[in-house]
Amino acid sequence: MNDRVTVRLTGIHTRAGARSERIETKAEGSCHILPDGYEIIYEERPEGEKDSITNTLRICSGRLEMIRSGAYGSHMIFEEENEHHTDYRTPYGVMDMVIRTDRLVIAERQDEIRVETEYTLEMNGQELSQSLIVLEIA
Repeated sequence: MNDRVTVRLTGIHTRAGARSERIETKAEGSCHILPDGYEIIYEERPEGEKDSITNTLRICSGRLEMIRSGAYGSHMIFEEENEHHTDYRTPYGVMDMVIRTDRLVIAERQDEIRVETEYTLEMNGQELSQSLIVLEIA
């Protein structure tokens, strides 16, 4: 894996009674090899926002962490068949959310890492969405 990488993130989020929402992000970033996996750091600027968000991905055997810092911040942990609580910080306040990971697949090749995770996002005991995230790092 090279030090400089391209990160492609596709997210599909389905909320009850609504059509699925598809979000795609492509960014250049850096990759660091850790003793037990990889750390990828990249920045994105959401449409309509003036400030960028720094994203850190930590990928190791059976675990994905997605850390966002900036105006919107969170530390999401995905481990198959596990549930994790996270604070989702916005300029309007902090929301407590629960992530229940149903499936996590990490595939490594010589010059690429592909991660797929399916999960349920809950807030205040209510299901917000069923989601799929696909990460391609090359």
